Amino acid sequence: MKMIKRIVVPVDFTDFSRRAADYAVMLARRFKAKVVLVHVIEPFTYDINETMWVVDHYTALQAIAKRLLAQQQKAVSRKGVAARTVLLRGRPSYEIVEEARKRRADLIVMGTHGRTGLEHVVLGSVAERVVRLAPCPVLTIGSGKAPKRRKPLPLI
Repeated sequence: MKMIKRIVVPVDFTDFSRRAADYAVMLARRFKAKVVLVHVIEPFTYDINETMWVVDHYTALQAIAKRLLAQQQKAVSRKGVAARTVLLRGRPSYEIVEEARKRRADLIVMGTHGRTGLEHVVLGSVAERVVRLAPCPVLTIGSGKAPKRRKPLPLI
């Protein structure tokens, strides 16, 4: 059985990814592994506001993401686990898989939002694509909440 030495943890700064990071820390402590926190900023076109100035959203998002990644790295380090951060730009699923390949990750631990129905069709699932394409096992951490059961429609 292969030992777990490097764990890639995609983070989007939601409760879902914080929960996944907690699992990754627990595993990293158990296996004396290192954690790589990865955040991906999706590309989008430049905006022109009402004053006709070009607004560079990426620069602002990059500054915010760097600060949040540093905070999360400190939180992981305080728990006794070595952590690095990586900030990327691109399609999240592709960048996460490529980073795991580049780092020779033994495991990816990531949160899932648990979207269903139309929301899932429209927004897709980064976790689903990562599971299909990853070069290593992927542990997905759900919200921990069971979906609400819908009452069946009455039969006429």
